Amino acid sequence: MSAKTAEQNKAIVRAYFEDVYNQGQDGLIQALFAPDFHDPVMHTEMHGPQLAQHVVDYERSVLPDIHFAVEQLLADGDDVVAKLRITGTHRGEYRGVPPSGNRVDIEAAQQMRIKDGKIAAIVWHVFDRWTLLHQMGAL
Repeated sequence: MSAKTAEQNKAIVRAYFEDVYNQGQDGLIQALFAPDFHDPVMHTEMHGPQLAQHVVDYERSVLPDIHFAVEQLLADGDDVVAKLRITGTHRGEYRGVPPSGNRVDIEAAQQMRIKDGKIAAIVWHVFDRWTLLHQMGAL
């Protein structure tokens, strides 16, 4: 992979977090996601930009003011790993936890696969679930 391709792939991932989530530019989802985009964690028949929009909508329903700080992006081949800080206010139900109105601030990481200039898959993601639930008042 050339340095140019690595930077292009990182720019795609950065646009997802900074432009779609942080700036509310949902219209970019069609351009950023492949028609066969999938996320193995999501147990749904949805795929492509429709699935990406579903994820964004759900996360915004839980944290309407969700903000992703992209702290680091690493590219290797077709994959980009993002180190993230996620903040927001818990205003919607999350896995049975009723809205608390509490601020949350957690660390996360996500690996995304880029194919033909679009996000084709979420390979894996991790986040500090214990801290999230504690900040929401569930623990």
